[in-house]
Amino acid sequence: MTNQGDILDYSDRLFEVGFEVADHKGKAQRIIRSHCNFGFPEPVQSGRTYTVVIPMQIIPEVIRSLSEANIAVYGITRRFWKDVDSRNASPAASPMA
Repeated sequence: MTNQGDILDYSDRLFEVGFEVADHKGKAQRIIRSHCNFGFPEPVQSGRTYTVVIPMQIIPEVIRSLSEANIAVYGITRRFWKDVDSRNASPAASPMA
């Protein structure tokens, strides 16, 4: 398994994170987007997965918000976001490790 970051990482390092959810009427997208108000790119939807670029410490907050809204989270993936200075770039076009 490759190193995909330390869960105790409180740095500004960015990760491309995919949340696989059962979204009903775009509710999950609105919740995920609400956690991306720090100059990060908008979530990109592919099927039932929303991909976003965020710091590690925001991942549990997104999951908590989805759970509180009774939205099932079926999977989470994360990868290092190489280009830390490209916060306005699309996650779908990202260079990943």
